[in-house]
Amino acid sequence: MTVFVTAATDPNVYVTEGVTAAASATMFARPRGHAWEIARHRHLEVSVLPLSDVWTFGDGWYWPEDDGHHAWRWMGRRSETILPPLHGRARLSLKLDSAAPFTDVEVSVDGVVIDRFPCTRMTKQWALDATGKPVHLVLKSSTNTHVVRDPRELTLRLTQYEWSVPSQ
Repeated sequence: MTVFVTAATDPNVYVTEGVTAAASATMFARPRGHAWEIARHRHLEVSVLPLSDVWTFGDGWYWPEDDGHHAWRWMGRRSETILPPLHGRARLSLKLDSAAPFTDVEVSVDGVVIDRFPCTRMTKQWALDATGKPVHLVLKSSTNTHVVRDPRELTLRLTQYEWSVPSQ
């Protein structure tokens, strides 16, 4: 199947190679068969999502990882993310897994702590007033751990995210 998305028809769409954890993404994938084993691991998955759902992952985040169908990002003890500007009452949703058996998580938006909770595997949602400016999201975790055969210090794995204004 071929899908053409051009800026001329929709300038509010973002197309990227690979799988993304954005809840709003539509993904197109070819099976990772023999071509995956002999060719460069590129152009087998593509994601299309609204430009308003493109997040900027900053300090504390590791590069995205995926299995061809699902994507995730690991973070260290503290991470920073910039969310795109929205207007109105917005929903922030994070689906998180803890690398440790349990960890305490603190969530801050624009320097204000909005929640603290113990985390294992869960989806958390918050309703926030969006002001039309980019949002600075900070996650802090109380525990870090090492996964077998992985030298990184890992705390939380983000497996799905959404920042949107629900339709009324």
